[in-house]
Amino acid sequence: MRRVNRLIRQFDAVYKSTSDGYQRDRVRKELKELKAYRDQFLALHEIDQAEIEDSTADAGVLDGFPILRDLVREQLNPPAEPQDEIDYLSLYMECFYDEFMIFLTPKKLRLDSRYALERDRFYPEYHELLRQIQDYRKTVDVSGDLAKNANYRSDVTSDIRSRAQKLRTNLMIRGARYFVRVRNFAAELVEDLQDEAGACKNGEDVLEFQELPGIKYLGGLTVWHALQLLLALGREIVAYLHVPDAALQ
Repeated sequence: MRRVNRLIRQFDAVYKSTSDGYQRDRVRKELKELKAYRDQFLALHEIDQAEIEDSTADAGVLDGFPILRDLVREQLNPPAEPQDEIDYLSLYMECFYDEFMIFLTPKKLRLDSRYALERDRFYPEYHELLRQIQDYRKTVDVSGDLAKNANYRSDVTSDIRSRAQKLRTNLMIRGARYFVRVRNFAAELVEDLQDEAGACKNGEDVLEFQELPGIKYLGGLTVWHALQLLLALGREIVAYLHVPDAALQ
């Protein structure tokens, strides 16, 4: 049921973010079906709606970012320390990898040569961004250890902190650039399907993932719907990172 609620929130975000009548009609239909299913399920089972909505101590910080709010709620082992922007970028990236990377493959998303090349870049560039996050965390850990050690000169500690801050800034920019590309990629394919331009070859195919273990978030949705959700994710991540346009060039 949490999956259904999450889909409802994401499709609602898609509905509110587009002014295109065709897209709104299709998303409205999907929302109606999802809400009807939820209502029927709750009518047949004694479930407290509050239990499947959950709450989070970071609700104020996460206002306006429904996908991130869901990701924070769903953490199996939430950290004791307050989370920052890099922690939240990592959550977004895990969501993108777990739920959408299996969709961004030639088998699931059939595209013309131009968009196929763009699709196939996302995987290696994701891992490069992940490596940079790991480097940042190592630098932060070293900085913290040195700060606790009185034997190290303050200028050494200051230099490492300065490096960590530069890495953090670069990470925010690189993350924003990556997900701007994800957003634009999804937006262009959604428009392509609407115009029947032919770049996407299987927009009405229903996604199935029987060959993979576990329940897949996009399973049972059409490629068109999956692209809409990818677009919503990309838009939210770019909005959350809030990197100035000049830095994205």
